[in-house]
Amino acid sequence: MYGFANLTTRICVSNCNASTTSHYADAQASRTCVRNCSASPFATFGNLGTSKCVRTCPESTQFGDPFHPFRLCMTTCTNFPNQTFSYFLTRQCVDVCPLGYYGDNYTTAGVGVCTTRCPIGYFGDPLSNLCVVQCPFRYYGSNLESRLCVKTCPYGEYAINLTSTRLCVATCDDGYWADNMTRFCYNIKENCTNNTFADPQKKLCVIGTNCTTLRYADPLTRGCELNCTGSEYIGDPSTNLCVTMCPQNPDTYAQYKKCTGTCANGQYADWQANRTCVTRCSQTPIPLFGNGVNKCVNASSCGTSLFGNNNTQLCSACSGSLPFGDPVTFQCTRTCSANLYGNWNSNLCVATCPFSTLHYADNITGTC
Repeated sequence: MYGFANLTTRICVSNCNASTTSHYADAQASRTCVRNCSASPFATFGNLGTSKCVRTCPESTQFGDPFHPFRLCMTTCTNFPNQTFSYFLTRQCVDVCPLGYYGDNYTTAGVGVCTTRCPIGYFGDPLSNLCVVQCPFRYYGSNLESRLCVKTCPYGEYAINLTSTRLCVATCDDGYWADNMTRFCYNIKENCTNNTFADPQKKLCVIGTNCTTLRYADPLTRGCELNCTGSEYIGDPSTNLCVTMCPQNPDTYAQYKKCTGTCANGQYADWQANRTCVTRCSQTPIPLFGNGVNKCVNASSCGTSLFGNNNTQLCSACSGSLPFGDPVTFQCTRTCSANLYGNWNSNLCVATCPFSTLHYADNITGTC
């Protein structure tokens, strides 16, 4: 039985012979041989192998192309006047790939396909559903996320917010700091969030105690600095923080804008003077004296045969204008405490003058 009308010969034929006539049997077009397969009620396409209009092109490498002038099954979708893309699920050519797919005409030049993963150097743009070199504004190209344009870079990547790149990178450029909270690279220290500080060595925004060793979290600059700014701040190596007073544990003191365990260059660790290194120990609320290990101590801690000297504010043997060491006050004095006498031979205050040297206690002078 003949099934389709050949309108050229006005004869019903069983095969429209597309290879010679370029016409296809179209069941939707009143069962006629047509040059351009119908699109309603279903989209159909000319299949050269069967000379029929079909809803699904039969071969795995062919796609129904509604943008072709004659609506044919094609191995390559139309790229003129606009690029179209083959979509494997429907086996049709589309001008915009569906959600989750991106138009790629870079893998093979001039051949458009819908893909879930763009080629290297390109990223899937969810706004245009195309593979693009540069993501749109407020999107960033991520190599970890199947090469997609994302609003927030995934863990392990950070966004470079430059119009020339808009990429997610594993390490920020020099002069930038990666913020784990926002997933951005910043070049302004104050932009680090969540009370973190810009560390130029790690290129990260870090909590203060995680600043690189010998750098200090500076609350004035919001950076990990080699030296704390502001006259009130000192760098504390035990915490990597800029502090207003060095800690008691470990026992440290401020010298040259750093907390140190041992004061240098003739200075003494003074716990009364805001835990600083000083050239002369403080005298209030109690008088302190510098000892041989560069610490300020009260007079009773000066050590054997040493006394607090108020002239020098040091622990020393007594001489000069304060010639006697007083065991009651532990200080050098001109006048010994009650019932003690200054012994010029030993430079000590004694209860009994030495009889062996024929010295006697003089209650008028208070000496032997």
